[in-house]
Amino acid sequence: TFTKIRKDYQTVGIGYLASTDDDHVAISFEHTDYKWCPIDELKDYEPFFTHEQKKKYYQILVHHNKIDYHELLYLFPDIDSYSIIANTLYLQGKYAKAIPFFIAYYDAASKSCDLDNMIYAKMSLGSVYACLFDMNTCIEEYNQAIKLIDCTHSSNYKDIIYYNIGATYTELKQ
Repeated sequence: TFTKIRKDYQTVGIGYLASTDDDHVAISFEHTDYKWCPIDELKDYEPFFTHEQKKKYYQILVHHNKIDYHELLYLFPDIDSYSIIANTLYLQGKYAKAIPFFIAYYDAASKSCDLDNMIYAKMSLGSVYACLFDMNTCIEEYNQAIKLIDCTHSSNYKDIIYYNIGATYTELKQ
């Protein structure tokens, strides 16, 4: 998030969903006079956000546990919201809670024929089930992701999936 002070006016922007936990942010030279501010300071600027900026703001709030994910879904019941919630729960180690959101993410991607997000959702479900030590469901989800990848004639994710399967088996010593 940023604020730019100019002679005659001030602009506020929230164009990117980014986490600055490590305090390293790369921005181009024309943005060097922007001020980065904490999430809590953004509340004052919310009335000026565009629809997309407000959506990203709420996604950031969910990711940082500032609001409950139900509020995000109430305001923005779309593929991006399901993805953010599912991934946030996964990163927090709340694997079982993440499952219905990854499924909803997959369903939303499927309804809009978004093959990349369908693949990512299935890969993520495979990872979730691996973390829960449910190998049968894990392999089933990964195999579905591979079938979707085969439909695209692209192998971008296949290596990741095969690595994840091998790493899971190694972890479980099977």
